[in-house]
Amino acid sequence: MLLADLVKEFKFDMQCKKLSPRTIKNVINITKAFIHYTEKEDLEKIIQLNIKEYVAYLQGLGRTETYINSILKFLRMFYKYCQQEEYIS
Repeated sequence: MLLADLVKEFKFDMQCKKLSPRTIKNVINITKAFIHYTEKEDLEKIIQLNIKEYVAYLQGLGRTETYINSILKFLRMFYKYCQQEEYIS
């Protein structure tokens, strides 16, 4: 499945769970930034190394550990959603 479509589904799922609009916006923006960084269009093509490279990239930009942990938390939410919906195992 294309990542753009999956992000739309993920956003809808968060809206159904009544997460705050601010939280939804933050999660979607961070997820899109990660996807843009990886330059992948398919979920199956993203591997664990891509996430580690993204963390190293953020550290190179001087981002704090707290900021990076927040990003990882939001990406974890996205991957849990993908796992629950059986897009990944």
